Amino acid sequence: MTGERGEEIGNGWTVNTLRRYITDRMDERDRRYGERFEAQERAVSAALASAKEAVSKAEIATERRLETLNELRQMNTDMAASLMPKVEAEIRLSALGKEIDSLRSSRDVGVGRFAGKERVTTDNRWLYGAVVSAISITLSVAVLVVLVVNR
Repeated sequence: MTGERGEEIGNGWTVNTLRRYITDRMDERDRRYGERFEAQERAVSAALASAKEAVSKAEIATERRLETLNELRQMNTDMAASLMPKVEAEIRLSALGKEIDSLRSSRDVGVGRFAGKERVTTDNRWLYGAVVSAISITLSVAVLVVLVVNR
C-alpha cells in the first residue's frame, strides 16, 4: 500500500483503476442526468404544446360565447325599440278606462229602458220553443207511421 501510480493500494485497486472506476461512474451519472434532462425537456415541450392548444380552444369558445352574447344584446335592443314607452301605454290605458266607464253607463241606461220588454221577449221565446217542439214531435210520429205502413 504505497499509493504510487500503478502500485496496488489494497484488494487489487490501484490509483489508475480507482481513477478509471470514479471516471466511469461520473460518466454514467452524466449520461443518466442527460437522459433525464432530455426526457424532462420532451415532457415540458409536450406540456407547453398541450397548454397552447388548450388556450387556443378556450379562446375559440370564448369568441363563440361573445358572438352569441352580442346577438342576444342586439335582439334585446331590437325588441326594446319595438315596445311602447310606459308613458304612452299609461295614456292609452287611461283612455280605454274612460271608454269602458262610458259604455257601462250607457248600458245601464239601456237595461233600465228595456227591462219591461225583456219579459215579453222571454215569453215569446218560450212560445216559439213549444211550437218547434210540437212540430218536431208531429213529424217524428208521421215518419214512424209511414215506416210501419211501408213494411
